Amino acid sequence: MWSLEVAPTAPQEVWAGGETVIFQGFTIFSENGGASWKSVWDSRFIGDNQTSDISAHPTVAALALTGHEGFILRTTDKGTTFQEVLNVPVRFFIDWDGGNSTRVYAGGSPNGGTAQVFVSRDLGISWSSITGELAPRIVFRVGADHHRVGVAYAATDDGVYRFYGGGLPICLDTRAGIDNLQLWPNACPAVLSPGPVIPGDAIAFDLAALVKTSTHVDLGEVECLVDGGDIALATVDPPEPAPGHALGLLLRLAGSTDYGFSSDGLPRQASFGDCP
Repeated sequence: MWSLEVAPTAPQEVWAGGETVIFQGFTIFSENGGASWKSVWDSRFIGDNQTSDISAHPTVAALALTGHEGFILRTTDKGTTFQEVLNVPVRFFIDWDGGNSTRVYAGGSPNGGTAQVFVSRDLGISWSSITGELAPRIVFRVGADHHRVGVAYAATDDGVYRFYGGGLPICLDTRAGIDNLQLWPNACPAVLSPGPVIPGDAIAFDLAALVKTSTHVDLGEVECLVDGGDIALATVDPPEPAPGHALGLLLRLAGSTDYGFSSDGLPRQASFGDCP
């Protein structure tokens, strides 16, 4: 047995899977809390292909994704039928986004190979690559943050990596100075007229988490978007705000001790540490 999943929508529904001693992959399903089981998939016609991971949807009943050695299967009827939705030569691990249940992350590595990681924004039907920094790594597990929307993690042979790209990319344009900051939707254009370099960093934070003290405005936990770079013209991928919340973006000049001042003159500081 390699995988086990209890359906969040129906705790009596339990998924499990793995491979036999002759390396035949299988997926089994129980509708009565594990008292009895039925086989819903096996790899007898395609050879060695274990069921590495199973992830049932947090709110949509009967929807689940199963990760295998080389592909992901999707079922909307508790395993009665499966459809292949992604075919890439890695051992897949899967997790649904904790705050946006249309989004799901999947990734892994072949035996001894390099990683590939993907995101689906339509309930696991279509996928796009978010491999990026993970390309040279071996990925052993993928997990979504169940509290912050658009944040996922990958356990690798070189530590844990974090992905922020739940929200749409934004171009920060401060070529006219931070006081004249402009936000452009999507990535920054490839060619723009030259402007002054403004070294510093940028953060994203939850506006609902602001706390005013006697000496400063506490921003709560922040996400570092640009670390010690040129913020005159930079594309950032902020996390998506939780439903009903707004996301704040602030820039800080290199060497500054805070992120500017509030309307009453109190400095704005991050309580969980600034960018390195």
